[in-house]
Amino acid sequence: VRGGNLIDGKNGSDNGILAKFLGSILGIAEHMNRLLGDEIERRANLEEEQRMANEQGMYMPYNFEWEFTMENR
Repeated sequence: VRGGNLIDGKNGSDNGILAKFLGSILGIAEHMNRLLGDEIERRANLEEEQRMANEQGMYMPYNFEWEFTMENR
């Protein structure tokens, strides 16, 4: 059996249908890849923001903002 006869022993029109179906699957896969990439980037940004907030809490006293505000009045 050759490649052209894989679908119900027919040749021609089914190949076009198969090509369209595979094209649709490829489009879905590309879209999912973009969504997953966006989610990975969002999570990385969130982790970085959390890390920065934790570091700020460790290295800066909590009353710093209040002292800074009072000094600049």
